[in-house]
Amino acid sequence: MRIINRLKGEAPAAFVAVGFMLLILLYANLYGCAARNPASKPYTFEQYSRDTIRGLGAFLVQAQANHLADCTAKPEMPLCRAINIAIDIHEAAKQMLISYCASPGFLADTEPCSPPESASVRAAKQEELRRKIGELQTAKVEAEAAGAKGGKP
Repeated sequence: MRIINRLKGEAPAAFVAVGFMLLILLYANLYGCAARNPASKPYTFEQYSRDTIRGLGAFLVQAQANHLADCTAKPEMPLCRAINIAIDIHEAAKQMLISYCASPGFLADTEPCSPPESASVRAAKQEELRRKIGELQTAKVEAEAAGAKGGKP
């Protein structure tokens, strides 16, 4: 009867603590399984690069389509310049990934990535690609700040 009376009022700290621990265990069980699953493959640098470049490219293609009329009429607008700069950086990032993977089909998931065998060359190319992806992400933010909309109009 004491427990029922306690439940009618505020929850005691012990009940809150037990509930919190159960949530942590549930979270660890749901999201920690992939890390322990030997069948799951790690998300590689190459996959991250490909997915980031493709995702930002999709935003830019849609932004370009959404602002085509404005940018055709006034290409000197800051919005149009920002989109064009981002598109140029996107093309450079794509070319860097193709060069790094020695495979133009990696972007389209039709061929595997074959990074350089030399660890020092691979590390240098990865750093260049990271920098270019950073530039691309910054260009996307600048295009958005200038008013670019990447979603459907």
